[in-house]
Amino acid sequence: MVDQCESVGANCLKVYYEQLVLHPEAQMRRITEFLDVPWDDRVLHHEQLIGKDISLSKRRKEFRSSCEASESGCSE
Repeated sequence: MVDQCESVGANCLKVYYEQLVLHPEAQMRRITEFLDVPWDDRVLHHEQLIGKDISLSKRRKEFRSSCEASESGCSE
């Protein structure tokens, strides 16, 4: 998986579990910035949203899989 991420360069963000656990806000801000999603403090308290009605942003963003973004594609 790391090789696939490296092959697509700037279209892939590596997230390390240890850093996410130790620094959740900093890492989640990094992730939302990478995804071009506005920051919302509820990201840090997602467990409070379980079972609740939520609305997603009306803005639609197209994402391609890392296989599609890679020049070489993915091999099985």
